[in-house]
Amino acid sequence: MIVGGPIASGNTADVYRSGEDIIKVFKDFLPDTEAEKEARKQRTAYSLLRNVPEVKEVTRTDGRQMIRMAYVEGKTLGEDFLSNPDKIEDLLLLSVKEQVRVQSYSVEGIEHMKVKLARQIGEANGIEETCRKNLLDKLSNMPMGNQLCHGDFHLFNVIQTEKGCMIIDWVDATAGSPKADACRSYLLYLSYDRQIAQKYLDLYCSKSGVEKASVLEWLPILAAARLTESVPDKDREQLRSIVSESISP
Repeated sequence: MIVGGPIASGNTADVYRSGEDIIKVFKDFLPDTEAEKEARKQRTAYSLLRNVPEVKEVTRTDGRQMIRMAYVEGKTLGEDFLSNPDKIEDLLLLSVKEQVRVQSYSVEGIEHMKVKLARQIGEANGIEETCRKNLLDKLSNMPMGNQLCHGDFHLFNVIQTEKGCMIIDWVDATAGSPKADACRSYLLYLSYDRQIAQKYLDLYCSKSGVEKASVLEWLPILAAARLTESVPDKDREQLRSIVSESISP
């Protein structure tokens, strides 16, 4: 039973607290399979990692799709950063260790990253068709795996608890390339603060053992894909600039 207003709201869902559970209620415009699709991703992550909120059920109320999952007590690393900006390197390092651990698992049964990125690039606005084709060609030639990739890994999606970190918000998870997943995180930090983005990239490459160039090679692809999302105008201009500078028309 849902009592009171949402504790969080986003573009696709409202989130409510119900006793020891969280209820994610999806917006009406989404496909009927959206809740089950997200729940499958989160269940897959839970089965491998355990430090993921357990999905209890997927159901409907008043025609709206819902996921009921375990409530996680604690505050996010992002909230900790806002209160203690001097801790940014320690918090980023903690998050990077979790991200590298997530990416160490190979998965099946969830959407593949290459399929998702190709769809997003195809739908992105403000890209010339020649540039779009170049991006899709580049994507088809990029090395790709089947590793578990969160798809939206940043400080606000990691909760500190008494028992360690819990990773939340698995809606964008795919099976794919850890380097692309890291590039996505870098891109998200870049829209907030360039120095934090660079610090994240340094830490990720140090802990994962990959070269920075192999992460940044994904940047125009991830920037184009992000153009399909609801982002502020200033971020949209930055994304278009990344695409135009990196891909010759």
